Amino acid sequence: MKEELTKLLMESYDQGVTDGLNTVVQLIRELRPAILPIEGMGSGKSTQEWFDILVETIKEKQNGQ
Repeated sequence: MKEELTKLLMESYDQGVTDGLNTVVQLIRELRPAILPIEGMGSGKSTQEWFDILVETIKEKQNGQ
């Protein structure tokens, strides 16, 4: 019984991680079209700035759900 519960818990955790990663990938896909025009305007942003934008967008999506 213990092994079965452990297996179910691990499967649930793994699914949660997979779902979380899928959400991040989807958000990146949604953000990419918005980033392209900004890059074309010569407004260079550092990698850290793009990650900051990504984090803010993820927070907004989470609060909206």
